[in-house]
Parts: sequence; structure tokens; C-alpha cells
Amino acid sequence: MMLFNETFRAYVQIFVAGLFINHLWSAKIPNAYSGGTAPKVIEVLADKTMKAQKETSLQCKISGGEPQASIHWYKDAKELYDGKRYHLSYAKDVATLSFTDTGVNDSGTYRCEAVNKLGRVNTECKLTVECMSARYLLINK
Repeated sequence: MMLFNETFRAYVQIFVAGLFINHLWSAKIPNAYSGGTAPKVIEVLADKTMKAQKETSLQCKISGGEPQASIHWYKDAKELYDGKRYHLSYAKDVATLSFTDTGVNDSGTYRCEAVNKLGRVNTECKLTVECMSARYLLINK
């Protein structure tokens, strides 16, 4: 599929056999990314409820498009980065956000976003982290 995003126009005056011929030329210029595709969400994120102090991960399936989309994760509209607290990965169209030792403060709205020159898509879910009960904490000490 060719995408056209600009029109080139030129007014030309040609002298042929003693006559001036005036002509307006125009041509559509193809988009630099014609033939590419926007990213697409294949499987959305699912809401999750869990107990504190557990490992967890959030996953969704996103086709990265062409050119390959960059993948970003957000918690309550604040971007997350790969590091000690979070591990972000994207392989075989699966975007994963993993973290260990969750706490109540990890509760919130999480969003995975894929962006390339031809589009932007996202999916989001709510993660609810519940406190461990006092009974559980005493039994497991």
C-alpha cells in the first residue's frame, strides 16, 4: 500500500518551435515509510489482584509493525525503566513487565505502549496488591 503525503507542483514554460507552451505539472510524493505498518495490539493486558511480597509480571501481545515499534511501560502515567525494581522485555511480539517483592504501593494502572512512525497503540490494566494478613505473616515467620 502506497501512502502519499505531499504534492509537488511546478509551473513550466517550454519554448518549442517558436512557441511558448505553459504547463502546470503536479505529482504526488510517496511517504518515506510507504509499505510499512503501524503497531497493533494482539492481546490486551488483563487486570490482576495479588498479595503483597510476591513476584508478578504483566504481559500483552503487540505486533511491532514496520519499522519496529519502541515499547514503553507506564504506571499511573509515569514511564517505567528497566532496572533493579522493574524488568522490561519484548520478544516474539510479547511485551513483559516483571517485578519482585510487590507492595501495596505497586497498585495502580499500568499501560504498555508501542510507537513507530506510522502509529501508536496501547493497552492498560489495573494491578491491585493487597496486604498480607497478620495471620499469614505470623505463620510464615
